[in-house]
Amino acid sequence: LESKAQDLEGRIAQGSVLHTTAISAGALFVRNNGKQVETDRARKAEMIKCCFTLGENKVTSAGDKVFFMRIISPDGKVLPAGSGDDRFRFQGVEGEFSAKREVNYQNQPVDVCIFWNASNEMRTGQYIVEIYESEALVSSSTFDLK
Repeated sequence: LESKAQDLEGRIAQGSVLHTTAISAGALFVRNNGKQVETDRARKAEMIKCCFTLGENKVTSAGDKVFFMRIISPDGKVLPAGSGDDRFRFQGVEGEFSAKREVNYQNQPVDVCIFWNASNEMRTGQYIVEIYESEALVSSSTFDLK
């Protein structure tokens, strides 16, 4: 009976992990009129935008969920958030995040975008964007800058 209870707890924990669909990430620059425009040029990139859709999940509890975005540069370093408080726990270890966003999740599909402002000129190469919630990797994407 105890092993069945533990098995059910494990299944509930797996089922409560949020999943995403339609994730996209890329670099943006801002025109003089304030319009954000996608770019694949490192020298023009002023920010990184990652958008995704959270799927429906009846197992997880509704409420505020905090999503952490890690942007890994071509040289393997995490791009910093810029504030002093840029560490979180994921997959059993502590690491840096680039940006975070709190979302009011009500067990229904919802579109989410997270932005990161570049403080220095971006490098050319492939960037990896990872999204975490409750210490679990929810989704990831890549994009290239020339």
